[in-house]
Amino acid sequence: MRGSGPAARRAVLRWGWLWLPALAVALYLTIWGRFRLAPADGSVAGDDRRAAALLPWLRMALRDGVVSGPPRALTGSLRLPLWVSLFREGALVARARAEQPTWPAAARSVLRALAADAAVRELERDDWDRVRLKLDVGISAGRVVALPTLLLAHSFVPGLDAVVLQVGPRRAYLLPDDQQRLDLLAGCQPVSFMSELRSGLDVQGALNLLAAELGLTREDWRALPHRWSRLRVRSYVDEPATRRVWPIVRGRVPVDGIDRQSVLRAARAAVDYVVRQLGPDGRFQYVYDPLTDRGTGGEDYNLTRHAGTSWFLVLAAQRFGGARLAAAADRALDYLAREGVPGPCRDGLACIGEEEESGLGATSLSLVALAEHERITGDRRYARLVDRLTDAVLRAQRPNGDFCHVYQPRRGHFDCGPVRLYYSGEAALALAKAAALRPERRAVLVAALRRALDYLVHGQYDYFLGQFLLGEDHWTCIAAEAAWPFVRAPQHLAFCRAFAAFGQRAQLAADDPSLGDLRGSFGVTPFVLPHNAPVGSRTEANVATGLLAQRWGQEDPLLRQTILRALRYLVDQQQRPVGGYLWPRPELALGGISQTPMRSEIRIDYVQHAGMALLRAVPLVPVERVAVE
Repeated sequence: MRGSGPAARRAVLRWGWLWLPALAVALYLTIWGRFRLAPADGSVAGDDRRAAALLPWLRMALRDGVVSGPPRALTGSLRLPLWVSLFREGALVARARAEQPTWPAAARSVLRALAADAAVRELERDDWDRVRLKLDVGISAGRVVALPTLLLAHSFVPGLDAVVLQVGPRRAYLLPDDQQRLDLLAGCQPVSFMSELRSGLDVQGALNLLAAELGLTREDWRALPHRWSRLRVRSYVDEPATRRVWPIVRGRVPVDGIDRQSVLRAARAAVDYVVRQLGPDGRFQYVYDPLTDRGTGGEDYNLTRHAGTSWFLVLAAQRFGGARLAAAADRALDYLAREGVPGPCRDGLACIGEEEESGLGATSLSLVALAEHERITGDRRYARLVDRLTDAVLRAQRPNGDFCHVYQPRRGHFDCGPVRLYYSGEAALALAKAAALRPERRAVLVAALRRALDYLVHGQYDYFLGQFLLGEDHWTCIAAEAAWPFVRAPQHLAFCRAFAAFGQRAQLAADDPSLGDLRGSFGVTPFVLPHNAPVGSRTEANVATGLLAQRWGQEDPLLRQTILRALRYLVDQQQRPVGGYLWPRPELALGGISQTPMRSEIRIDYVQHAGMALLRAVPLVPVERVAVE
């Protein structure tokens, strides 16, 4: 008995830590069992067939007054509600909800409600060419975590789940379209100074709308029992021009496969979007929001992104040809040379930016765009500026291979204290492009390029924790591939493969229905949607790594599959003609890439990164169509 005390203590010390993973597993199983959605009602094929019958029947009945019985394809029972909405030039004209137990009964109910709606009766026959009919079918219901508010905000899968509020016996719903068009998404911002991290439902905004629909007062809310829940919906939209009905996921017709031509078409659509944003003076409309049909040049115009987008235009003009693209590239570059160089940098050391401060990123990417233009076209109008910018990047390099990221033009001084994301990789790329263009300076440039790449792949991680970390190194791998003719170091390829492998672990797969259209992006959960610019930039890096591996005579099937998955996602995310039923002028958004799958804002660098990835990936994409899982 006396030995049992020490033995017990030893057992606790040896096995006591197991309570933590056991608790985590128990918590996971509890949440999974309590809050997961029930199995979906109905099959995808069955709902496809019923939608293809219902929407044309409704259109004919409402437009022409030709009323007959529901189509024979409308068979089967309904356990959950369905909605039919009419959109015209982005505005919601009318909506009807049906909760009948069968499809034929629901169809008749929707038709009666819409036919009696004054806004529908006011539509002229010609108006119907601009009307889109949208069907949302409830397929599964589930509970949500109601408290705290942060968890409630992230309990709905954006674009797939309707928000349901039940107060007493009554229910009100916010469909996924409502959440987007009423700006209820991205309602939580956990870090005050990083608006890009906003995610989740605007719970207070949703509550105000749902309470108003139910006619609730504050006293009603306190007195009556209430419960939040979610409803997964399957969605369809018709296309008047073709009389087809399309499945819709987060506002887009899903793309399941790609081939070389579809990737090329997407790249061309991206560059066409960029050209439409370019003004006569060479300045881009920096942001366009198709939901509000408003654009802006940006309160603080970003010359770094202007330069990167100009480079995309230069390469697209080379790939697709035509005077229109060449002229657009010239306008964008003229703006850089005319407006991007501040007064103190007109003579002496060149820079791109403001008189008080010039970032190395803008200087480096401007050098990349201008040097590529001269290499491709032979036009030397910017040759002097190219040489002066090259001198500036060389001067910014530190003895360890890294760079000073800030230059103060008025003082003629480099400030090596601030560290800015991406700048060192962009500077390395600039040195590679300058080395390709200026053979007479190649020895100096290649030596600087080698030091820069060695620092980026090794020096910046030369500390204990560095062996466990990777940063945002996509520009490093783009630079390593561009440096191949002059710097051939196996450690550069090894680093970029490690960077790609790190991203592969975060690439979403299609093992969950709520992730289907998101597969190929990089994220952790369907409740927080991926941002599209990082998908584009990381894919640019992976493409560069794949091309670099080919130069070394190596193939990497896993990397190629990672690239193809990401390309499918980017093609899926691009604004295409069939989508856009929420936009007043959808034609203006064609080719654009929004911030996330459910945030409509399109910024030129979102399109630039995605378009560059699509353009440069063409040699890696099979000629024949492949289904990408």
